[in-house]
Amino acid sequence: AEEGGDDAGAPPATVQSPDIPKKLQGEDGEELGADAEDPEEKEDEEEKEEQEGEDGAEDKEEEEEEKEEEEADAGSVYLYVGKDAKAGFQYKMEDILANQQLGGGPVEVKTFQSLSKEAIRAVVWGPDCSVIMFPPFFSFPDFPPSAEADLKGYVRAGGELKGNVMFVGGGLEVEVINKMFGWSIKSKYAGGPYYKNERNAREDNSFGMLPNMVPEVGNVYGMWLESLPPNSHSFYDSFGVSVACCIRQDMGKVCFLAQDFLDVLQDEVQPWSELVAAMINFQ
Repeated sequence: AEEGGDDAGAPPATVQSPDIPKKLQGEDGEELGADAEDPEEKEDEEEKEEQEGEDGAEDKEEEEEEKEEEEADAGSVYLYVGKDAKAGFQYKMEDILANQQLGGGPVEVKTFQSLSKEAIRAVVWGPDCSVIMFPPFFSFPDFPPSAEADLKGYVRAGGELKGNVMFVGGGLEVEVINKMFGWSIKSKYAGGPYYKNERNAREDNSFGMLPNMVPEVGNVYGMWLESLPPNSHSFYDSFGVSVACCIRQDMGKVCFLAQDFLDVLQDEVQPWSELVAAMINFQ
């Protein structure tokens, strides 16, 4: 007869076997298949997924906050409305800009009433300052040297949706530009209509969708093309006179629109208001 005292045989399936790694056995000792899921690993994976979900939510929240900050830091047009600005222009321009966009968002108009060095510095250092717009003047404005230096520095620094100083008006405003930036641009009248300059008003910039010409309305005294400095871009002109142009200087630009909007009727303003939108968005 066989004696079975020393040979106990294989342990029953319900007992944890020392020969099978613990992670390959169930709670009752049953051997798990190769495709079976390890409970400990499953728990670790669930914890990892939960942590990744929390991290993803935090990252998304941070991205949304950064986007909101970026939107808050761009998109404002600072409009000068001091005592030497022609009356009536402010309200017409605010009405025009209320229907425009800047960098894909609505335009916010902020006004300032002084050309003092303190007022100009507050404007150029404004985190949301995308465009500084000067209106038609009654008389030659008195910019302190330090204010002029800050405006020129703002233009040179430039940046996306930054560094745009825009003058709207005619001959007097051309002289203001010359004094501030050291140019010798000549103001000249040319009858309309004014034709799109296809070389500069291209489909890949903010002027691409504008009409092929704009009519002459109101008081239009533009810039003589031959007198423009290097890096100038005329978008609409006629007979050698530009009525809408931007002059690049380092990373920014100085823009001029030969229209004071004071004698423009409501049904005549659209082509010129579209020019305003294109000029404040020009990069």
